[in-house]
Amino acid sequence: MENYNCPHCNKYFDCENTDSAAISCPHCNQRIGLPSRIIQKGDQLGGFEIISRIGKGGMGNVYLARQLSMQRMVALKVISSEVIEDPKTKDQFMKEVQLSGRLNHPNIVTAIDAGEDKNTFFLAVNYIDGEDYEKRLGREFAISEKEALQIALTLSDALKYAWEKHNLLHKDIKPGNIIRDKRGEIFLLDLGIAQKRTGYSYTRKDFILGSPFYMSPEQAKASDNIGWSTDLYSLGATMYHMIIGVPPFDAADVGEIMKKHIEAPFPEPHSRNPNAKISTPATELIRKMMQKKADNRFSSWDEFKEAVQKALVLLESPQNIRNVKTRTTTNKIPRQKSKISQKTATPPTGAASMMPPRSPDTKSTSSSILIINYGLIVATLLVVAFIAFKVINSSQAGNSIRNAEEYARKEPYNFEEIKRLYQIAIEKSQGTGYADKANEKYRSVLATEEQYRKDCESFNAKMKEAERFLSMKEYDKALVILEDLDKVKEHTQQQDVLRLKNMIKARMH
Repeated sequence: MENYNCPHCNKYFDCENTDSAAISCPHCNQRIGLPSRIIQKGDQLGGFEIISRIGKGGMGNVYLARQLSMQRMVALKVISSEVIEDPKTKDQFMKEVQLSGRLNHPNIVTAIDAGEDKNTFFLAVNYIDGEDYEKRLGREFAISEKEALQIALTLSDALKYAWEKHNLLHKDIKPGNIIRDKRGEIFLLDLGIAQKRTGYSYTRKDFILGSPFYMSPEQAKASDNIGWSTDLYSLGATMYHMIIGVPPFDAADVGEIMKKHIEAPFPEPHSRNPNAKISTPATELIRKMMQKKADNRFSSWDEFKEAVQKALVLLESPQNIRNVKTRTTTNKIPRQKSKISQKTATPPTGAASMMPPRSPDTKSTSSSILIINYGLIVATLLVVAFIAFKVINSSQAGNSIRNAEEYARKEPYNFEEIKRLYQIAIEKSQGTGYADKANEKYRSVLATEEQYRKDCESFNAKMKEAERFLSMKEYDKALVILEDLDKVKEHTQQQDVLRLKNMIKARMH
């Protein structure tokens, strides 16, 4: 039994192992291409040695492999015969891969090699050791608005470069094609299979290019008039999913989802998730990105980047916004004008002089008392609100530290994510009693990461030495080194130690 992820409706399902070229998704009935053959660990394909399978999708399986000529790790995509099915299509695909190989951008994962070996077509791309956002959303449901905006800002540079320098569109922007490595860098995947603005499509006519959840209206209509802003729309739908926790449109049928992209109005975030946390500037930004007509979206990537930067400034300066609101809603109480005459009259003589002194104006006295009482009430409420605010902040700070500690226990080597969580804790703990603890924890993570880096360097150096002894057939010396390394049980590369030990024992016998 195998578990598959449908690229059309993005839903998972189980299916018996099959030798067929394709299977049907039980959710949307769309055909999913499968690799033409099963590849095992240790197999070689076009100069690449298979290490393990790391993913699967509509194009086929993805493997972690070693390029033997360069001794470097790559992600090797074994392409389904449903996608590459005739010589003309293969030639077109190769041309696209060659074009993508010329892409040179720090946030684009580009193609290294492609070809056919043993009746199997493959595509090799740079391997990124990290986690894509489809998996991240599956684990965390949603990410912060700030992180989503920063991702959009990074990808806008990459997409602008691909369009303006090479005339390439992505056409399949989605969380699964955005990956964050362990250093926190963002990369865009699958630009190696993007199509040029014009020309023959290497995909089948009935094969949907792009995920329906994030597809622009013009893509859903299969329009020939597609430009750079189709990627902008898909990026907006992806941001929506990242922040809100669900895609903007959903339905049981793929065609219905595509119809909603074409006809349905922009779904207000709280209609899709009542508990969503998104600011008005971010909502309006995504709303404009997802306009039905391309001309109503941003006029250029540069204009879009400027809008994202403004949204980030507003998001990162909440105190300024609160101060403005406070000044506009807590006006001073107007000063009461005294009704007592400011002129002093000459006291009369005679009987009139026997009258008692005039008592103060009772209305003025009552007004003064009311003003004082009102002021006391307001002051009391402000004190109570301030105390409540401090208590809430303190509680959030403590929870954020505990979240970071819990994640660090589960994933002790994912330092970038641990650092990110402690950075959140530092932000939330400002002005609370947790501030020192959050900063101390963050510094401790930095020190642990540095020590881990040194340990890895030492580990790798010893592994190379063991491999050198192995190549010289000095098995005893190699085993001594490996036995020493085997004591480091928590190290993530223990499988390499075991592999070498088994290889040596097999050769010795």
